Amino acid sequence: MSILAAHAQFQSADRAENARVAAKKLGEELAGVRPSHVVYFAARNYEHAVLARAMRDAFPGAVTFGCSSAGEIVNEQLFRNSVSAMAFSHGTFDFFAAALIPRLTADGKPTDIREAVGAALAGFGKRLGREISSLDYTKYVGLVLADGIKYFIEPVVDRISDLTTIPFIGGLAADDARFLDTPVYLDGRAVNDAALLLLLAPSGKFGLLKTQ
Repeated sequence: MSILAAHAQFQSADRAENARVAAKKLGEELAGVRPSHVVYFAARNYEHAVLARAMRDAFPGAVTFGCSSAGEIVNEQLFRNSVSAMAFSHGTFDFFAAALIPRLTADGKPTDIREAVGAALAGFGKRLGREISSLDYTKYVGLVLADGIKYFIEPVVDRISDLTTIPFIGGLAADDARFLDTPVYLDGRAVNDAALLLLLAPSGKFGLLKTQ
């Protein structure tokens, strides 16, 4: 089991080219891990849709996920205008599942958050063959990454706490407080107005670090 972090920093005026070059560099730096999962966070000077596709292509066969950011941390160093990534080798997780919760439905109406979160967690439980409420909180951990939309993430987290005792951690996507383009990423897609829910079962012991 290996975990490796890296960052790429490009600041040309071409956001799409920044994204392609950064993904290529990260793919080369993290290739030795042969990752099964890659989480990444990117500043606003990268074209998010292009970056999401490029990261998927840079790590074929791996689940790629993350969100936009305003300050990227790698090995206790804080960078600006960069893309940070962490690669996890095969065997890091005994279970991994992801689901997107949109703020709006396909016809533009507000999503029933309670119903959508419940369906996502039920889907995780179905994959495990167990009720989500029965999972051992010492073996499973959840992650929530969300567009920084006011009054959106609160009901998501509230509904999660109704259905499971598994701890869910995470944060809001950002774009240097412009609140214009703050997507979450999943497998080649950059999706605005959405929350990304993940349920993980690390193969080894884990701890939670709470920070502000």
